[in-house]
Amino acid sequence: MNNLIAFGDSFTWGSELKDDISDGLQTPHGFHKYKKYHHSNTPIGKFSDADFNHKALTRDAGYSNHTWPALYADANNMEYKCFAQPGCSNSSISRRFFKFLPFIHKDDLVIINWTWIDRWDVFNSGAEEELLNKIKLADTASEVHIDTQYDHWKTLMPNNADKSHLSKLYFKYLQSELWNKFETLKLMTLVYLTLTSKDIPFIMTSIDTLPFDKLHHCPDYIANLQNEIKDDFVWFNNMGFYEWAVHNEFKLGKKDGHPLEDAHIAAVEYIKEHHDISKYTKSNP
Repeated sequence: MNNLIAFGDSFTWGSELKDDISDGLQTPHGFHKYKKYHHSNTPIGKFSDADFNHKALTRDAGYSNHTWPALYADANNMEYKCFAQPGCSNSSISRRFFKFLPFIHKDDLVIINWTWIDRWDVFNSGAEEELLNKIKLADTASEVHIDTQYDHWKTLMPNNADKSHLSKLYFKYLQSELWNKFETLKLMTLVYLTLTSKDIPFIMTSIDTLPFDKLHHCPDYIANLQNEIKDDFVWFNNMGFYEWAVHNEFKLGKKDGHPLEDAHIAAVEYIKEHHDISKYTKSNP
């Protein structure tokens, strides 16, 4: 196979692993880690989105080479391309997948690691300005370039860190678990059907099993969507990756609780032992 192409959130990007450079390339510490771990063979362009070959990246250049998708790629001699994004939603994951779909081929392997269902995206025309306000510039502002294809979406999260007025309105008046499950399952099904229709090998996982819960908020249209795709998900002893890591008491990061290296190593071994991956190791006829 040629490429292993991974999509997901911080668990796939590799937050809190030893080669995480989420503190930014503008800091000496971040730049040192970037150079040490050789995340990319090409220079990083400032504040622009990634292309398929990672020629122009911001912090996304710093994805870890110690996550289980990266380790899986290394074990199978595949080139690893990671388009995960820390703090993103399932809507973000699906958009990134369709952005790069024209570059994905039958001899590639796609890994989709879906995130928490209560994160959601809204279109935000002021996102570009917000980004600039958050960036600590290493040089003068006149040198900053924002890609013309900048993604004007904002991910709303149900936590204390997201205190925006828009987020408060969404979680107070619009959000519900039924909405979360229905919208998430629609996105999962769309990506699933696209991959299967194009005969592209894939491994699809989820951070937890909530999208497939049948005890609560599971009318027939939810159950029918679940049944369409559930058999093609990869689970870790019937749990999502995060649930499984916590259940097995793997060490978690002190800042945000991400599973650390031992959990990712064990995840690769678990997949090798419990799942038939032979169809992913050879090109399709």
